Amino acid sequence: MMFKTWLRQYLNDDTPYGDFARDVTADKQFPKNYPLRKEGAERVDHNIILYHLKARHACSECVAVFEETWSLYTHQKEKRVYG
Repeated sequence: MMFKTWLRQYLNDDTPYGDFARDVTADKQFPKNYPLRKEGAERVDHNIILYHLKARHACSECVAVFEETWSLYTHQKEKRVYG
């Protein structure tokens, strides 16, 4: 599951995660990530998204929420792969 798709679970939340999910959904230029099979591909996706946020002058709180949600996303992906 891609990050943007995974993040949709928070769309209706009245939390910083929900705010971020709604911002991402509304951002038509938000980077799309693809299921890359190479080792380290998630790090590339992370860096592309981080660059996008910084290029759009995202506030530090937004970047912090991205880092938190990214951490949750990768942790949940690892649990599914490694059980």
